Amino acid sequence: MSTDVIVTRRVEEFALRERGQLYAGPVIDTDVHHTWPSQEALLPYMARKWREYVESPGSAGLIPFSGSSGYFHPHGFKRDDAFPVVSGRRQKAGSNYELMRDQLLDPFRIRKALLTYDEALFALPGIPNPYFASELARAMNDYTADQWLSRDVRLAGSLIVPTQFPEQAVAEIKRSSRNPQFVQVITAGGGLGPPLGHPVYHPIWEAAADADLPLCVHVGGSGGNNYGAAGGALNYYIEFHALGIETMMTHVASFLLNGIFDRFPKFKVIFVEGGIAWLPTFLWQLDEAYKRSWREQPQLSRLPSEYVAEHVRLSSQPLELSPKREQMIKMMRLMRADRVVLFSSDYPHWDTDDVDYVAKKLPRDWLGRVYHDNACEFYGWSKDPGGEADPSRSTSPSNEVTAEELPDVEQQGDIL
Repeated sequence: MSTDVIVTRRVEEFALRERGQLYAGPVIDTDVHHTWPSQEALLPYMARKWREYVESPGSAGLIPFSGSSGYFHPHGFKRDDAFPVVSGRRQKAGSNYELMRDQLLDPFRIRKALLTYDEALFALPGIPNPYFASELARAMNDYTADQWLSRDVRLAGSLIVPTQFPEQAVAEIKRSSRNPQFVQVITAGGGLGPPLGHPVYHPIWEAAADADLPLCVHVGGSGGNNYGAAGGALNYYIEFHALGIETMMTHVASFLLNGIFDRFPKFKVIFVEGGIAWLPTFLWQLDEAYKRSWREQPQLSRLPSEYVAEHVRLSSQPLELSPKREQMIKMMRLMRADRVVLFSSDYPHWDTDDVDYVAKKLPRDWLGRVYHDNACEFYGWSKDPGGEADPSRSTSPSNEVTAEELPDVEQQGDIL
């Protein structure tokens, strides 16, 4: 890195601190929702027979790609200022690159923004026709590559797959992973019913690991009913939003107890938009249950918490709000949040967490890792903001949190 670049960066960082911003370094945002301005925009990326299928209702309109979960936010799911107006028409929030650039990429010094789709992401696992779901996933990936990834090197793609059709999901990973701008596989849930660690999905995760692509599991969303509560059907959006942690717990336990990380040692997963405070107590329970019932899990060779330390990460948004700041920090210390948590904004949703907001909630000495370094290690990127992503997409971090480095649980109280 040249001296001029270093001086310029330090001047910029000083100016930011003068304006009251707590963190002035580079940022990797692991959850940025992009979409298309209208459903018609996706049609050119679909095979002719499927375009005809989607257009078959004629004057009644197109067959929808996504529906509603039925849980409606009373004030809307998107930021009011995130709806672009093009040629006098208001379009979908997250559908316009220029507005995303002006609202997120430029002002918050985003080095990489991982694009994670929007309503269609949450609807895809629930599409009953597996062949249509496969075609839709292929079209979504091609649209993303053509209309988004080609626009800005700061944008990184998430390769969406039809989990209800594992054979086609594997084929899509092999096809789209040839584009190095796709840096992870993404899904909102298991399209065949069982949680994601079930052996029926193992071919998908094997293909992801072979391609050096981590998995992003993104729960929630208004586009489809991809999760419910353990106790039964929900009535209110507040329940739907708050109980996403149950889905996180279910998938984490499924991955762990089905031995996915021993079967595919390179496989890694980040859980997005489900909070973080649930992890420590959940792992305490899993570890204790495993110690008492280990004969049922001959496929495991370590405690569940040890696998999580090496293979699992969480996004920061929505960061839980404790009555006192120090209470949440104490909880985060238990889970080694400075190593496990990766920053995410959830742009352009109603509860977007911007860089300055999150910086006020974390210890100052964590910021560089949470905003940048943890993601570099997870995705195998250079920590030098001027460096490029490793072309091999190696997901074996150079600064891994290994079991040997972990503090003594009995003495320290940490779970990771």
